[in-house]
Amino acid sequence: MKETKDKPVVFQGTGYRIVQFDKRNLELQIYVKNKYQFRGYFQTVEAALANLICYAPALTESAKHDIKSYVKTIVETKENAVKDIQRELHKEPITNGASETEDDLFN
Repeated sequence: MKETKDKPVVFQGTGYRIVQFDKRNLELQIYVKNKYQFRGYFQTVEAALANLICYAPALTESAKHDIKSYVKTIVETKENAVKDIQRELHKEPITNGASETEDDLFN
């Protein structure tokens, strides 16, 4: 888990990250103009990702004027989020001394 100014990164995606703001809240941050900007507070990773997908068109100017661009942006954002999740799920596990048998039971 990476850390950002004393806040651990819970999930890192393409152009966004979710950090642990405090014991009860996660913070969604969007990467814009070479820095991360606050997007909102959420109680779960799922809620943060849903917000990211549902409000992705707000990030692009073309989507504000054209329904096809709006839908396309939502679909692309959803596909990217799914790829980010799949990438995270298929990372090599940190075994911390666990045996191969234990790894096979949980993978």
